[in-house]
Amino acid sequence: MNTQQTLAGHKTTESFVQELSKHFKTDKICKNSEILSCFPDKIYWGSDNEEVDMSKIKKSKHFGQDEWDTETVGVQFANGVTGVIAYNPDCYQDPYSNQITGFDCLAVLYDTDGFKQPNTQNKDVNSVNVAKLSNVTCAGFEVNGTCYTTLYYDTKGLDIEECEALKNDLGIKYCYKYSGDIWGGHAKRCGGVDKLPSRAQLVEIAKYLYNTDNINSEGCTSNVKLDTKKAAKVNDGFYMSGRPFQIWANEELNDNEALSIMLNPNNVCFEEKKTRNSYFVRGICVAD
Repeated sequence: MNTQQTLAGHKTTESFVQELSKHFKTDKICKNSEILSCFPDKIYWGSDNEEVDMSKIKKSKHFGQDEWDTETVGVQFANGVTGVIAYNPDCYQDPYSNQITGFDCLAVLYDTDGFKQPNTQNKDVNSVNVAKLSNVTCAGFEVNGTCYTTLYYDTKGLDIEECEALKNDLGIKYCYKYSGDIWGGHAKRCGGVDKLPSRAQLVEIAKYLYNTDNINSEGCTSNVKLDTKKAAKVNDGFYMSGRPFQIWANEELNDNEALSIMLNPNNVCFEEKKTRNSYFVRGICVAD
């Protein structure tokens, strides 16, 4: 890879690992959502042998490399070693000398005997450039392994000029024809449209809040009861019994409307056509 100048220049960890697999015999590559298909589910780390849930090690920052902003990728090598890799997209290779600029091009956690025990640091688990590794906690609330922020308001939103300037970076398809695009403001706050919850994720949140699997992904579901204690946690303690609240989804329908979900004490409704300047609809972000 060094001779062919393919060590540097990758934008994602997956791109690097795909190139690596051309030179190093690799049986399997796993995206961060499927890490456990390539690596043990739990390892024991540090002097205290802290148990670490590997399903939550999804970003370079979970290796202590906060500035890389890349996802982790799992690998199974043909020699039996399993690993989790994070790549630094700022890694640079001089085209004349092949010299790599900087030592921190990769962070790698690897288990020399794969899924066999003891899965413990300095025994069968070792690392390169893993500055830290500990259990990832969710500051908001967690549903089915996904962490979400608590609810918040945005009363300003995006004006047309700001939307046009940011829409490609944020993944916005349309700009609201008037100023005050509240839905767009939430997309900006979360770091992109893909960080707003999907319809499927809102269904899972509703199932969690109502303690039932009987939630429709379209229209309304009646005869359910909101768990007010859970709702208070989701709403950061500000939930008032008997009052409904709404949450934006990541679906924009056109330049005037987006999808939201209405959570009432005894029913749940997906509202397909919610005007994008609806300031009373709150936002939740899908957290890292």
